[in-house]
Amino acid sequence: FIISNTTFSSFCSFYIAEGCARRSGKETLRFLSIVLGSLAELETQIMIAKRIEYLNDITSITEKIAKIRQLTLGLMRYIGKRLTTNS
Repeated sequence: FIISNTTFSSFCSFYIAEGCARRSGKETLRFLSIVLGSLAELETQIMIAKRIEYLNDITSITEKIAKIRQLTLGLMRYIGKRLTTNS
């Protein structure tokens, strides 16, 4: 579980970096949507771990996931506005 979540953290960073390196805003948005999907997957894994009593307190990690989701959505809105402005 720990290795899986460490790997997840790395992949989110990689997807954000790769998406932002793309020349197309649409491609960047695609990579950011992958990050959102990965966040949902991690959140589900954490809820299951709590349910089977592998983890006790998940408040801190779920707050961090919510913050990352909020920042990712904000970046997506910003890029989306730039796409519509430049069209």
